[in-house]
Amino acid sequence: MFYRLLILLSTLGCFVFLASPGCSSDSRTLRPTGGSSDSDSDADSDSDSDSDSDSDGDAAGGDYLEIDNVWYGYAWPEVGNPEADEMSPSDFSKLDDGDQMCLAGTLAKDGIGSYGMIAFNIKQEPDGEPETLPVQGDGITVALDIETGFNLYQVELHGPRANPGDEHNVWCHNIVGSGGTYRWDEFYTRCYNNLNPGDAYAGEPIEFISITVPGNLSSIPFDFCIADIIPEETIDEGTDDLYPEKSGEICLDTGKENVYTQDPDVGYKISNNVWNPTGGEQCIEYDNNSFEVTKQTNSTGGGAPTGYPSIIYGAKTQSEITRFSKLPKKVSDLGNVTTHWRHNAGGPSGTYNAAYDVWFNYSEEEWNEVSDQGDLPTAAYLMVWYHSQGGITPIPSNTGQRVNIAGVSWEVWTGNPGPSGAKHIAYVANGETELTIDLKDFIDDAVDRGVISESYYLSAIQAGFEIWSGGAGLKTTEFRVDEDSI
Repeated sequence: MFYRLLILLSTLGCFVFLASPGCSSDSRTLRPTGGSSDSDSDADSDSDSDSDSDSDGDAAGGDYLEIDNVWYGYAWPEVGNPEADEMSPSDFSKLDDGDQMCLAGTLAKDGIGSYGMIAFNIKQEPDGEPETLPVQGDGITVALDIETGFNLYQVELHGPRANPGDEHNVWCHNIVGSGGTYRWDEFYTRCYNNLNPGDAYAGEPIEFISITVPGNLSSIPFDFCIADIIPEETIDEGTDDLYPEKSGEICLDTGKENVYTQDPDVGYKISNNVWNPTGGEQCIEYDNNSFEVTKQTNSTGGGAPTGYPSIIYGAKTQSEITRFSKLPKKVSDLGNVTTHWRHNAGGPSGTYNAAYDVWFNYSEEEWNEVSDQGDLPTAAYLMVWYHSQGGITPIPSNTGQRVNIAGVSWEVWTGNPGPSGAKHIAYVANGETELTIDLKDFIDDAVDRGVISESYYLSAIQAGFEIWSGGAGLKTTEFRVDEDSI
């Protein structure tokens, strides 16, 4: 059984939706409250330390949200740094009946405290103060319409504001793709940390719920609507729901999508990753843990590749993390890192390679602090080239040495830093199209050579094709990480 959110907005009046929760009406609508009875004890206009537009959720006139006798109160859009962040609309007073609540804007680069969100109170009488209640049922289903940007969205449960900024007063869940169904006991006080997610939500009182775009050190554009929010009374915990089959096409340069495998159940991320475009277009089609480059008309002619369409496991950046990942993990604590990759490099024409790109950071949190790929990884790159054609070579220099791993003889290249300035080591073969390898063997060799330290954190494993030109038809047929070995 579930309760469905129906968003109906009255056109009467021209009032802002204000912050804080509520619970009392039988109706399932948004209705105007009329009047202008501001009961603020503060006089803030988002200059206080709380995260709302009006910290007590007063009823200064406007439309009122009621959801199936479960949640009711005022709703509002908000950014965390009004002096630097941009958002539109500034309120929801212009919406017509049946309109979605939408928010567009840009979060400031290097903006401390920047975020964008649509929030609504869950227990608030039309003219009353926001109150709190524990969320009911097993969880929530969220569906977003994302127009611009492939940011990391999240659902947040906000407790009372007696201690604003207290991380133990907000519980969050990353939104996979454009939405999903999430159990309340899967919400934690730290969204981005797989190893230390903080405290799980355990029925504490909640004041309001938000859909949030978190800021980071890069400028973040966003444009999204809430298509649906459904409080779920019961949720089947079957793995098909946690790891749904998924296929589609990505043509946006920065486009990416969460994908999964079942039996075993593992989450991955498909990324088009055109990071050096030259005016052409690249498209990929994906089907769970496989993908194919269906169009590629960029051409750099030399120097850096135009892009790296790939499949990712782990925590690369804020927008490139995989669900339930065992990474980041300290090198000294790693077990085996067994992977399997099958592809068709060598068949399609063009200048490209087929390579793993394995990222290491100095700490387990750095991938969360920086979203711009130019700033990561901080410690080291480790690349494993299965195949190359067109005369391309790795950034480091050929040492003239070889190492035998997984029954293959690999050239060892070291010396020059990668794009972020991190140490770089590459292992190069040619013509390998399918291997099961333990990346720990490569990591151990790189430790022995002084390129990687056991104090570094393995953050992300990627497999794909660095393309300089051509490459249409390149296909990863299968990629797997045995995360139980990690």
